[in-house]
Amino acid sequence: MITLGTYSIFELWSQDFDRFNMGLIDRQATKRTLVNYAGVLIGGIGMLSVYSNYKEFYGLYQFLISLGTVIGSFVFVGATNIPVRFFPEWNSAKGDAPGLFKFTVHYSLFFGILMSCLLLSVFFIFSEYLAPSGTDELFERYWMWSILVGFLLGARRILSYYVSVFKRVVVPAIVSNLWSKIVALLLVLLVGLGVLSTDQFVLFIIVSLALSSVMLLIYLRHLGRLDWSGYSWYVGRTKFKEILTYSAYGFLASVGAELVLKLDSIMISRLIDLKSNGVYSILVFIVCISEIPLLSIHAILNPFISESMAARDYQRVNSLYKSYSSLLLVVGLMIFGCILLSIEDFVHFLPKSSEFTHVFGITLFIGLSKMVNMATSVNTQIILHSEYYRFNLYITLVLGFLNILLNYFFISSYGILGAAMATFSAMLLYNGAKVAYLYYRYTMLPFSWRSVVIISLALMIYFVVTLIPGTGEPLINIVVKSVLYLALFIGVIYHFRIDAKFVSYVDSALKTVLRR
Repeated sequence: MITLGTYSIFELWSQDFDRFNMGLIDRQATKRTLVNYAGVLIGGIGMLSVYSNYKEFYGLYQFLISLGTVIGSFVFVGATNIPVRFFPEWNSAKGDAPGLFKFTVHYSLFFGILMSCLLLSVFFIFSEYLAPSGTDELFERYWMWSILVGFLLGARRILSYYVSVFKRVVVPAIVSNLWSKIVALLLVLLVGLGVLSTDQFVLFIIVSLALSSVMLLIYLRHLGRLDWSGYSWYVGRTKFKEILTYSAYGFLASVGAELVLKLDSIMISRLIDLKSNGVYSILVFIVCISEIPLLSIHAILNPFISESMAARDYQRVNSLYKSYSSLLLVVGLMIFGCILLSIEDFVHFLPKSSEFTHVFGITLFIGLSKMVNMATSVNTQIILHSEYYRFNLYITLVLGFLNILLNYFFISSYGILGAAMATFSAMLLYNGAKVAYLYYRYTMLPFSWRSVVIISLALMIYFVVTLIPGTGEPLINIVVKSVLYLALFIGVIYHFRIDAKFVSYVDSALKTVLRR
């Protein structure tokens, strides 16, 4: 029960949020998006000049990162969300959250080392079943290294989340995205040219991941947030049980979520080969350009949603849910439309383009799965920071299991196109269930009449542009179709003021350009 005095504090906090924090969210999200697009530029250079020539090594890199991401979620037993979830309560007790960092480190190391050793033992015992003889040679040789890769990826993610509670998301993006893209490009190039052996290639992947965590620790020290205060004043037996319960549910849900997101890459490597995974990963990389704004919004909104849910300010949460869903849908369809119109022409510029099969189909299904994510915006974050966080586990485990079946069936029947079909099916069910649950519990819904209008406009404009005959020159086709689609889509959205937040972004951009 919220007392009148407490409610007034929450009310004042909500007013402060309106005056200041919306601007902070937009600034941080914009900066992070720019950083991520710089990473896309580097990745694009690699795709055009390196990855297409050395698909097997790029496939090995993507396999280790994909499986490592799932393992990283597993071994740390939900430690990722501890800083964000408990920061509001921890901070309100004494201010500046003393002891939170030390507790997160101790918790992470204890479970990380314990679960990594356990997983390593399981991998050794069942290795002949998980990687039987006759599988891809590089897969058979290096798949166990994914445990160490997963440990380091998990550590980096925990530190990134800890930095985010202080409303800083740009430097973590530089470390986890920009740095990773540079490292991937250099390492795949060097191993492809024979400068590095495959053993050295895997070793340098591990070293680069360790360095990324060191960079985040240095940044925390720079912020004055590398706090080694004790936490016994806060974490008594009751509170520790609460944290452990939340973390246990969070860890299982996180593992399931990563399976939903990464299973396609893992199963292509296992059921087909690493070269096919390299082809698939390149196409996924292209489509993921459309999802970058969502990742930025997730990173900066996460702590705000945690604070709002702790304050029981559900109206504010619903407002964020709706407004950013509409914005992300506009931005996502704007980018995805260009990609879908251009992808078959773009592939002509890739080395060994004849090896790229089912290009349009893979792009379509992966892109639709990303648009589902964009349209449902922050539904996962809302559930994670609510009292009903257990639901996230239940639905994720069900859909994680379903995704395994879908991938196995579709990949066996349709190859790498089947992986894209399975991913779209799983993401549609996964996000649909979460939207329905949030509506049931809080009457929150990310969609409005604007969503229908935005999607309808994108479809109509897309089909109009497809009627333009090709010129026979891939580059001219890409430029003409993309420019026309963007001009029509942005022009209609802006002219009729269909999404206020998008319009404000365009106005700000126009003012900046005109000043110059």
